[in-house]
Amino acid sequence: MTNFIQTVFKIGLFSIFTFFSQFSSADIDAELIDDMVQVNPLISLRSLETGVPLINGQYKDQRNFQWIISEVPASETTFKKAGLTQFRVPGLERCLYTIQNRLISESCDPKDEGSLWVIIPTVLGGVEIKSMRTNTCLSAGRKYNDYRLAPCQENEKITVSPKLLWFFSPASMPAKLSPAFPIAVIEKE
Repeated sequence: MTNFIQTVFKIGLFSIFTFFSQFSSADIDAELIDDMVQVNPLISLRSLETGVPLINGQYKDQRNFQWIISEVPASETTFKKAGLTQFRVPGLERCLYTIQNRLISESCDPKDEGSLWVIIPTVLGGVEIKSMRTNTCLSAGRKYNDYRLAPCQENEKITVSPKLLWFFSPASMPAKLSPAFPIAVIEKE
């Protein structure tokens, strides 16, 4: 008798699972995800040392603090190296660019190493951002909004200075508050 009950129980569970699995969103969502499509988010690039966003110098409004981060396919560069990045100025064909150890916004040509950067992760979430042209990293300077290039810290045994660390935050722009969630009222008996 127990084998009969176990069999009925298994069939029942299988039937329930089969019935509810047709309502699962996993199949629907799987069709919508295309991991081959590149997403280039709008970000603010902020110094971990100061919290100040890196400006692109092209606008007089909040767009001055915005960048579009985009991966550059290895086939488009002279390095043929994966993992290279550009920081693009929104609405313009200009990128964060290094020339003669200076930071400017200039050409986004992927064959020009001045616009190519490597993002070096750290264990705490901040990243170093290394120029392919100079092999130096983006660094906070001595003042509030002073940015410069400095030697990178790529030795895993040595702590990285916060001056060399950056984080990607949501783009600086006006926002609206989220609508309030309804508050459940619990009735007392």
